[in-house]
Amino acid sequence: MISTPQERHTPSVLPSRYPQWARTIIPVSPREVMRTFDLSDFAGQFPALANLVEDIADWDIRDGSVARGTTVMVLPSTMPHFVVQYRTRIESSRKFGDATTPHRAYQHIATAVRTGVVTISPHGPLGLIIARLKPEAAACLLGDHLYEFADTKVDLDAVFGAGAVASLEEMLTKAHSSRDRIIAVLRFFSANIRAHEPDPVVCRAAAHLRSNPFLRLGPLAAELGLSERHLSRRFKAVFGTGPKRFARSARVEHVLAASGSGSGWANIACSCGFADQAHMINEFKAILGATPTHFFRSPLTGEYRDSTTAQPPSA
Repeated sequence: MISTPQERHTPSVLPSRYPQWARTIIPVSPREVMRTFDLSDFAGQFPALANLVEDIADWDIRDGSVARGTTVMVLPSTMPHFVVQYRTRIESSRKFGDATTPHRAYQHIATAVRTGVVTISPHGPLGLIIARLKPEAAACLLGDHLYEFADTKVDLDAVFGAGAVASLEEMLTKAHSSRDRIIAVLRFFSANIRAHEPDPVVCRAAAHLRSNPFLRLGPLAAELGLSERHLSRRFKAVFGTGPKRFARSARVEHVLAASGSGSGWANIACSCGFADQAHMINEFKAILGATPTHFFRSPLTGEYRDSTTAQPPSA
């Protein structure tokens, strides 16, 4: 996730346990002020969420003119997103290749961005909280059919009930700080988390593929006590996509994280485990709809890239 403001604002971020992936959620710009919270601050209050929440961010921009100069880009990920708003409703669109599709109006939703790039454009004072959920545990909060969230937006009312979501919005609106709002969302998660784990074997497979997306499915299935075909069928039943495509998304996550290192694309391809640069470019384009060079050449991603690396990756 990328945020590119024209002026100063104050996002608050609960950092990821996986620093190499943090760039996809933490907004970075030379003109930003960022307050961060350590996961240990909440460990005693929310022990049940340790395996559920990857990271959580709050964009709190009360000045409408500043908010209108801010763009938030949500990049493809293996992780579902939980989105709540507490000020002016945002608008968003999805771009893949040369095609841009505006989204329907929405306020509180859950979604999983699998392909393309989603751009969020505020039209007034911005109050936006986005939590990324670990896919291997997200069903404990969102339900067993995670495939229903792929590249679409599901209203939170349909998942948790209108009353519960309205109460959460009221708490966020009345909260005096980002920390209070983040705690309110975590309490909401704790109140709605389910005790059971859907298909624990598939969840273990997802965790393995996120950690090492170049794992071969045959050995992975054997380690889990399944045939490759059986694993693929059960994996798709939970995530709506097969393990091979899931692993491709995880590989692109690694590339996005490594793009801030200042290394050339050939070195990034090697460090992320690709056979060569061409293999990496093909995977990247299949997920984001553009090659890495073209993607990071755009004004928004170029500004973001330049603020996070000493030198841009060379083609």
